Amino acid sequence: MKNANECEVMYAPGNHDPSVGYMFARLLKRAYSNQPNITWDISLKHYKGAMLGHNFIGATHGDKGKNNYLAKYLDEFGFMLGTAQNRELFTGHLHSEMSKDLGGFVQRQVSTRKPTDKWTDDIGVVAHKTFELVEYSDHDTRAIYYV
Repeated sequence: MKNANECEVMYAPGNHDPSVGYMFARLLKRAYSNQPNITWDISLKHYKGAMLGHNFIGATHGDKGKNNYLAKYLDEFGFMLGTAQNRELFTGHLHSEMSKDLGGFVQRQVSTRKPTDKWTDDIGVVAHKTFELVEYSDHDTRAIYYV
């Protein structure tokens, strides 16, 4: 946290690990509780959103509401979406990379580096194993790094 004026941690609960993922988020919050420049959203709400400059960044696991993301986010975060110049939503349920424009609201379905498990093998998911690090300027997406 030495290189950031502020940091916001947003936990999006998944369908496979609601207990373990939430416990890990709570452990991180406790471990970094002495850092005044970190804010935490580790609630169990399924749909999350925050502003970074003039960028709206949303997050949801991706296993629910797939056909209504734009309507759902407009309902819950309409003011933020209306004032944002760049609007992005991160999902990850299917463990493969995909980008889709939902009418000015870009959905970024991100991959994972985790090994293929029975579920992903059973449904036939074949995807490259990456994490994405997205860099934003004050007004838009500057770069995407694969790590």
